[in-house]
Amino acid sequence: MRLLALMLMLCAMAGRPVVAQEGYYGLTPLAIRQVGKAPVACLAPDDEPFTLAAVAVVGLDDIWPPRPWALTLRDGAMPITVKPGKCVSYRANLVGYKQVGGDRHLEIGETYAFTMRRTGEDQDPGHALRVGLFCIEQSAGKARQFLPYNFHADGSVTYPRCGKYVGRKAAPDGVIPHDYPAPLRQPAS
Repeated sequence: MRLLALMLMLCAMAGRPVVAQEGYYGLTPLAIRQVGKAPVACLAPDDEPFTLAAVAVVGLDDIWPPRPWALTLRDGAMPITVKPGKCVSYRANLVGYKQVGGDRHLEIGETYAFTMRRTGEDQDPGHALRVGLFCIEQSAGKARQFLPYNFHADGSVTYPRCGKYVGRKAAPDGVIPHDYPAPLRQPAS
């Protein structure tokens, strides 16, 4: 059910259906990193410049507008262009953008999608959207960690320690999420 809600959210951002293929359901992945106490989403160094219409952090069960955080381009404002290898931070205050939805803190143990939507007429999800998944882990007495999901060309995913099942077979270099379906418990080889 969580996966369905996330796919509907991505469809709402793109304005069209998202089809499952390589990456995260056919979308070009964002690299998730941590800078200080916040997650950031970065375009791959070999990606093309990305003119930003919207950016959001959404939970697996979210609806639009998402509860954690989202920015959309204001009418008449000049969009920013995110260059290859560059990042956007969670809760960034971008000139020309307005916050929509909630402004809730991210919860430990939960999985979120960091998404970016491109401006322009071509709203094919494979071209218009970028997405990266991460979860939040915190050990006793330690700072929060934002751990990425890593998607592979064979369709498998390296799940982080705090990860939840997102509809993809586990790669052999990760963990098996606690909610992983029993018939799939064998990692991809």
